[in-house]
Amino acid sequence: MHVVTLFRRFFPLLGRTRWLLIPAIGLLLVSTCADLLTIAIFAHIVDHALSHGDLGALPAPAVLWIVIALVGGLAGAGGTLLSATVTERLIQRLRNQLYEHVYRMPRIARSDFGPGDLIARHIGDVESVEHLVSSGLITGVVAAISAVVFAVAAFAVRWELAAVAFILVPLVGLVLHRCSDPLRRVSRIERQVNGLLNAEVSEGLSNADVIIADNQAVRHRHRLDALGTRWRRARMTELAISTGFRQLTKMVELLCLLAIIAVGVWEIARGRLTTGGLIAMTGYIGYLYPQIRQVADLAMSTTAATAAGDRITDVLDVPVARPGPPHPKAPAPRGPAGVELTNVFARYPGSDRAVLCGLDLRVAPGEIVAVTGRSGAGKSTLAALLVAFLDPVGGTITLGDHDISDMSAEDIRARVGLLPQQPAIFTETVTENIRHGRPDADLAAVIAAARSAGAHEFITELPIGYDTVLGAYGTALSGGQQQRIALARALVRDTPILVLDEPTTGLDRDTVLALMTDIRRAVGSRTTILITHDRQVARFADRVVHIDHGVMRPPRHSAASADQLAG
Repeated sequence: MHVVTLFRRFFPLLGRTRWLLIPAIGLLLVSTCADLLTIAIFAHIVDHALSHGDLGALPAPAVLWIVIALVGGLAGAGGTLLSATVTERLIQRLRNQLYEHVYRMPRIARSDFGPGDLIARHIGDVESVEHLVSSGLITGVVAAISAVVFAVAAFAVRWELAAVAFILVPLVGLVLHRCSDPLRRVSRIERQVNGLLNAEVSEGLSNADVIIADNQAVRHRHRLDALGTRWRRARMTELAISTGFRQLTKMVELLCLLAIIAVGVWEIARGRLTTGGLIAMTGYIGYLYPQIRQVADLAMSTTAATAAGDRITDVLDVPVARPGPPHPKAPAPRGPAGVELTNVFARYPGSDRAVLCGLDLRVAPGEIVAVTGRSGAGKSTLAALLVAFLDPVGGTITLGDHDISDMSAEDIRARVGLLPQQPAIFTETVTENIRHGRPDADLAAVIAAARSAGAHEFITELPIGYDTVLGAYGTALSGGQQQRIALARALVRDTPILVLDEPTTGLDRDTVLALMTDIRRAVGSRTTILITHDRQVARFADRVVHIDHGVMRPPRHSAASADQLAG
């Protein structure tokens, strides 16, 4: 994507802080003018105090020098702080926007990017885009104006000498033009491989036990090393191009300064220039070339930042999973509610294959229905539809008397609670883990939910009970304990509809029976859809239905015959 296009897209994120750019740039320019004046003062001291040995000519310019240096230092500090304020707020806003959008993306899109790559985009890429829009803009404007100021000052001293300083500047522009395209290509590769590195580390650490148990740690280390080699090569190429360019500009600066000194000495010998004038000229040029170099460096870093900008827009341009109706109706009233699916078709984004093909299902208020079927039959897709992770491409779904097409995703999820296959345990206290979906729940509600989920007893045996901080992924808890924490979290939300998606996956038979007994008691009058492939689990339902190739078969088992299904 073109630099200008990226700038126009992300600049509005500055919001009202964009007006801080003006005083920030103004203060930094005051600092630049202070540097300019100190050079002129030093030249004056050389010509009127040092050259004549007149100590009396020193105090006045010395005091003025100190005052100007103090003003310039304060202005520079103020400009830097204002610039940092704009910069950090932009980073925060862009990261928040990206983070929010990731949660609204379809699950399959999040999976395609991978958590590690998304982490890289939230950190390194966001900071690179900030440089393009905020700090880079300030640096570029200040450097460009400063270059003009110092150039004018140099021409004012002796235009012939100033002209010498610009002889080799076109060479810098030519090299910059030649370097831009290679740098853009290699920067894009570097950011992509950096994302792959993050993904590899994230996946490896998440599955460390399996990797170690399978004796595959060495193979995964080699994979990481191979990616690291690719990243190192791309990074070294980046550094070679940018460092080579900087050294070239420094060499041009040196050659120009030497030429100015040579011509200046000749001018002094002919009486056409004073020693102070030559010092002033070399000082102005000494400040001028760093500004030119800064503008050129900015062009190089902006080229690299476009690769990061492309990666951010790749995520932000992914359509949201469920944009919702343009005019959603008022939130559905809480209370007992049934679920009805009529001739529902569903498929995942990017796929032409329908996962559900004309599915019909009716669950009465307060009824517990077990949905069985082979892997890939569409059971988890049904769960995704009910919690608005996925929209049907045909048919209707109603919660109570409300069609979900007329409801916002937030309203749907306020009515439907989900207990997923893999329980999520956060690095928070037990209390915060349970009330994660209802942050305003008081401790009494948390404890009541834990009791209903059969979790209260083992929670009280933890080191500090409900205040115990659970580690990442809940590794200190057994599988059954993790599932009970997750069940308590679903119960404390007090939604009228519950979807239990394979709640006993990976648990032993005794734990399954104990957990399902607690679930059956805990759901109470809630309408519950129990998705399972386990016949022993299905027997706890009032009714059992079966999905086969995306079609719901007519109920074949009543509550009385569920035991036969388990047999």
